[in-house]
Amino acid sequence: MLMRALFFVLSIFLFGCEADVSDKTDDIDENENEDEDLDVDEEAFNTESEIIESERLPFAEAPHVDEYTIGLFYRSYQLEEDDRDKRPVAILLPGGGFTNLQFDDLRGWRDALVRAGFVVFVQEYRLSSFIHLNSIEGYVGAIVDAIHDHKAFIRYLRAHEDDYDIDASSLITGGHSAGAITALHNAYLDPADVQASFFLNNVVEAKGGLEGEIGGLEGATSVDGVINLAGAINDPTTIDADEPWLLSIHGLADPIVQHDELVLGGVPVLYGSTQIAERADAVNLTHLYIDVDDGDHWAPITCEMCQERGLDFVLSQIN
Repeated sequence: MLMRALFFVLSIFLFGCEADVSDKTDDIDENENEDEDLDVDEEAFNTESEIIESERLPFAEAPHVDEYTIGLFYRSYQLEEDDRDKRPVAILLPGGGFTNLQFDDLRGWRDALVRAGFVVFVQEYRLSSFIHLNSIEGYVGAIVDAIHDHKAFIRYLRAHEDDYDIDASSLITGGHSAGAITALHNAYLDPADVQASFFLNNVVEAKGGLEGEIGGLEGATSVDGVINLAGAINDPTTIDADEPWLLSIHGLADPIVQHDELVLGGVPVLYGSTQIAERADAVNLTHLYIDVDDGDHWAPITCEMCQERGLDFVLSQIN
């Protein structure tokens, strides 16, 4: 019943609305990126160069919850007129409640990152069904599958970075809604966190551990930063001071992934960006939290001011 109610909440769809923006975080560390060779071109932000979209390309195969094998795919996006070496990388994960992938929702952020000098990859991950998401084990399993697929793609990019003239040793990741949930857990969960989690431990172990068994298993899956657009995390205390910098944008009237916490049956099951920001402040993690007054679930992807301020923060961490 608990997870049935959770899935019902996460399945609500509202239209975006205009909202005022307030910055909940100060004391942002303007740390210089240690990789001075990373080639970010801030002047590219306003370029008229065409954005080139690749075809849908495979990166791995994975077992589906319904006991058959599926292919996992991605698309790349880059400027047509761009001859730089060691270009920075951003991986974006679409939302969709772990039942579908809403690629169009990422278009604004995707194109803005490309024009700011990133090579952007939009990555697909395994989906589940209403039936499987109707239980705690099924819902957690869908999150863990998405984490494993994301880790597999990060390893894939690091093995193929010469194909794209990118520096995949330094990359950022993010997404909207379920995609942000996936990116957050990938970035801030370590084995000790999993062992301490009632929701995650058994499922993660049953699916092959935190790194998973999907794709090539050689290479690190760490990231430098996270773009969290209306996401949430199982436990904010998994976030520590020495972990990736974080940009969070969340509507304060989001009924799907609440900005504070989602409590069902007296049990908190997800903690949104406000709780995440409080934890980041407590451990002095480099981060920026932009909340959107009266903003709904789509405010982080429709608010132009949020995107501008958020992208400025991202570039300050890369350069």
